[in-house]
Amino acid sequence: MLDEQTIKTSETTKSKTDYSAIRSQDNLYYLEECLSKAEVCAIDTEASDKDPMSAILYGISLSISERQAFFIPMLKSDLIGLSPDDVRCCLNRIFNNNLKFVGHNLKYDFALLQRHGIKVNSMYFDTMLAAYECFGDWDFWNLAAVSKKLLGVAIKRYKEIVGKGETFLDRPFAELVEHACCDADMALRLYFVLSRELRKRQIDQYFFDVTMQLENFLLDCELIGVRLDTERMTAISETLKMNTDRLKSLSFSLAGSDFDIDSYKSTTEILKKFKIWEKTTGQINEVQLEQLACSHPLPFHIVKYHRERNRYKEAELLCTSAKDGRVFPKFSQIKSAHGSLWSGSPSLREAFVGKAIYDERLNQIFHCPEAAIQLLQDICGDTVLQYDVKTHGCRGDFIPCELSISGLPHNEILLSYVIGMTDTAICTLFLTTREQAAKTRVALDLQYAYLFSWVRKFSESSISKGYAEYGKKRKYLAGLRSSDTDKRNKAVRAAIRWLVHY
Repeated sequence: MLDEQTIKTSETTKSKTDYSAIRSQDNLYYLEECLSKAEVCAIDTEASDKDPMSAILYGISLSISERQAFFIPMLKSDLIGLSPDDVRCCLNRIFNNNLKFVGHNLKYDFALLQRHGIKVNSMYFDTMLAAYECFGDWDFWNLAAVSKKLLGVAIKRYKEIVGKGETFLDRPFAELVEHACCDADMALRLYFVLSRELRKRQIDQYFFDVTMQLENFLLDCELIGVRLDTERMTAISETLKMNTDRLKSLSFSLAGSDFDIDSYKSTTEILKKFKIWEKTTGQINEVQLEQLACSHPLPFHIVKYHRERNRYKEAELLCTSAKDGRVFPKFSQIKSAHGSLWSGSPSLREAFVGKAIYDERLNQIFHCPEAAIQLLQDICGDTVLQYDVKTHGCRGDFIPCELSISGLPHNEILLSYVIGMTDTAICTLFLTTREQAAKTRVALDLQYAYLFSWVRKFSESSISKGYAEYGKKRKYLAGLRSSDTDKRNKAVRAAIRWLVHY
């Protein structure tokens, strides 16, 4: 038996739905009976915050059949004759069975549940990651966007229901129930659609063996933290601080006086003084400053300072965030179309670069330029590249000096051209002139003719098939079939980056 809090709507999902609140002991018995017969269960959580490590859990929604879902409140004020501990005990008993949990962005839900004492089995199928594997470079991966694209169903997002400065506690309970149940219902429907899509594209095994296994591993990393070599990280931070101070001093020396180098207003005034920036209105921005840096020494050193300062801030945040030799970042597998692992709050980038992460599996996942060069030469078999790297090492200056952009890391130079960056992007990245960028492109194409020929064939093949493929691995990118040249070129660059893990 379900209580009177049952919501049936046809407006949002365009067909009749049965969404129910589980608030009493009888409701819990009914829920347990339903779940005992289920094999797959979609799960979604409603909480006070986007950070699962600090959010308050409002409730959990479950769906085991399309257009039907249950919402279990976790606040005493929403329960009838039950305490949150009673509900938690019941759910731990139910979830201890062999249910296969599916959902959208499951890592968030599982982290939140475990922090609130609710133990669940490993994540089985994340519809966000499945959509990413199938379509690669869509602009949005949230549940509303994916549901609209694949199911043709328009559902309301959190911000369309809850006003600015509000939470769901400020809205009628019925709205919370409908929103939560709808999310679980959509996740279940997406599971069926995306399961078929993965099989159709012949990447279902890869999804389960690699993508989902990685998500479970990253969840553990978020919950227990990542071991950090704090002494090494401190030394890296100090080195970056010294470099930052040196670049600031060089900038002041070139300017002939001190100025607020962190202020674009102050920087604009200095550049106007030397007639480097001659616009009469408005202050310079970062993009404009980078453009000037390609041909003027003062903005060049200011931009270099900004970049080194940002690296220093990242390293310093890692040092201050460490607790008992561990940091607790958030990970994402979908931040880039080419599949690079992303970490934030704090970012682990400087720790990876500085070899300050103890976890070997994380180090292998991180996409570094040295490993990309090694993989690239193994894949394409360019004997000239193999000889150059063997002679000098992929971390050294293996590109003949007359072919490279002076003073810059050779592995990053070559990879930037291999992945198809434009001369404009090369200029911005390496702060060099367009003439030098074009000259280097021609020289590298001649030096490593077989490599660039192979890359062009790989790109053409990817466009023709609609997916990148190497060995038994495939990467689907929607833009490869786009009639928009810019989108197609962007997808090709992502395909090459996916290939070489860069």
